[in-house]
Amino acid sequence: MKQKLFSMLALLLMAATGAVAQTKTLAEATTSDHGKVVCAAGHLHDAKTAVPAGCTAVGILGKVTETGHGLILALKDATAQDWNTINEWPSVPTYASPPLKVLPDDDARGTTLTSYTTLGETAVSNWAVAQKSDYEAIFQNLGSTTNDKTYDDNVNAYITTNVGGTALPDDVNYWSATMYDDDEAWIFNNKNWTEFYKTNSLSVRPELGFGGEVAPAATGYSVTLADGTEAAGNWTITPASAAEGETVTITYNGSKRVKEGKATEASSFTKVTTFSELQTALSAGKDVKLMNDIVCTEEIEITSGALTIDGNGKELSTTSEIRAFKVESSATVAFKNLTLTGFVSEGGPAINNSGTIVLDGCTISNCHVNIDYSSDGGGAIENKSSGKLYAINTTFSGNYSGEIGGAINNYGGSLCMSGCTFTNNYTTKGKAYWGGGIGITVGRGVRLISRSVFWL
Repeated sequence: MKQKLFSMLALLLMAATGAVAQTKTLAEATTSDHGKVVCAAGHLHDAKTAVPAGCTAVGILGKVTETGHGLILALKDATAQDWNTINEWPSVPTYASPPLKVLPDDDARGTTLTSYTTLGETAVSNWAVAQKSDYEAIFQNLGSTTNDKTYDDNVNAYITTNVGGTALPDDVNYWSATMYDDDEAWIFNNKNWTEFYKTNSLSVRPELGFGGEVAPAATGYSVTLADGTEAAGNWTITPASAAEGETVTITYNGSKRVKEGKATEASSFTKVTTFSELQTALSAGKDVKLMNDIVCTEEIEITSGALTIDGNGKELSTTSEIRAFKVESSATVAFKNLTLTGFVSEGGPAINNSGTIVLDGCTISNCHVNIDYSSDGGGAIENKSSGKLYAINTTFSGNYSGEIGGAINNYGGSLCMSGCTFTNNYTTKGKAYWGGGIGITVGRGVRLISRSVFWL
């Protein structure tokens, strides 16, 4: 009787305090969530009726990959288009494979769809047309039983009953973004997939791709198990990766008692205290960790291999007119928790990149391209046509150039940024489109800029 009374009191207390079940975020989605409703806050719900008041139901979770990327099926159609027009829209290869074709901000999207760049804290592609293989996966994940992997009544039940969207009608043809040959592309209806002439205007049921582009991983830290290593597969370390000194929990699914431990550095880092040590270690292809501030006396050129430079909160500066780094096309360099300041050069920015660089938690400040020379832009970074630049939670401050891009000149390379801050960067060129923060010289390589702040 006491236990029953306690249970009743607990229920009354939950009701009085307004306790509600926690919902998953889109970033936590797994394959078991296929068919759930995605709201604009980036949460997953069993049906449209479960979406909180004031939040919009965006679409249906149709596909999730092991890397956390996926596709959300729209609740309504976009404006009908011919395939040749679709093929001219920009591709987004980072959210799905093969790449999506992103609808432009015009009538192609129709009047019933909304443009998104985030759902909650998750970056998305904006509305897009998916490839044939992606549509097939979505329809199967939503319970389609057709042999040709297209939609049926099960799929429409999700769209209409669960979500209140518009069904995919019988005998209506929809484009995919996959070309069949020079004259035709793949289309689908409720019966089958077939090819159709690209000049015809057909319906479009778009998707949102989510997950964003994944930057190359920098060298991390590991935990060594002193006991129980004879059954290493039974051990779980949470979180899966951690910075040196952070607390990790080590658990064993057997009967052994376990204790809390500390993450220790996976000791491939060479600790450096002078410019000579830094230069020697990088030339030998070793990952480095700065133990104090270092003054550079000449440019460091990295020609190949994958390296990590852990700034450890320290600073690289110079009293000479030099660049800090030149990264060649065969090299990948991860800069972590590092400050670069005061690099001034007639030959280009602080980092001249033709390879792949990752900036994680870094600051680049007061770096200038000498205004008497205008062959290179970007006071902090010039990203060449073969370059890939990923910047995360990084600050660019007080950089300027006599050419395009006060802080960054993207010269046809691939550029992805998230959580970055630009302050007091400028170019001495007179036109605004030269870019005080970021200048785009050639190409369309800007993949993603999210949650970043630009200050004058």
